[in-house]
Amino acid sequence: LINTQISPPKINSAGLHRYSDPGVGAFSNFHDLAYIASQHIQAGMEVFADYGEGYFADVLENDWVHIPMSEDYEESDNIVWRFWSTVHGQVDTSYAKLLWTFIRQLAAHNGRLLAALPSD
Repeated sequence: LINTQISPPKINSAGLHRYSDPGVGAFSNFHDLAYIASQHIQAGMEVFADYGEGYFADVLENDWVHIPMSEDYEESDNIVWRFWSTVHGQVDTSYAKLLWTFIRQLAAHNGRLLAALPSD
């Protein structure tokens, strides 16, 4: 979905100190930050930017603890593949659903992993 790239901003505090100069909070030290289209974006289409996993993992850790990271999706894919290769053709559907529910309960301690796993 990502259709933009970010260009790094220039950082300039204009010689002001963030904690001692009055009014310094009224402007940003970051200048010339730009998002550049990495592919053609038709008029009316949405712009998608990648903030990086650090945005969710560090900055908003308490608010976004259930947003899966790429490692969670990789682990989820591995769990699904092992589950499917084990039960496919070996057990009936109702028993497979019961086993899958149990596997999801085992993953419940890791909110990000649980969010990456299919619900059924």
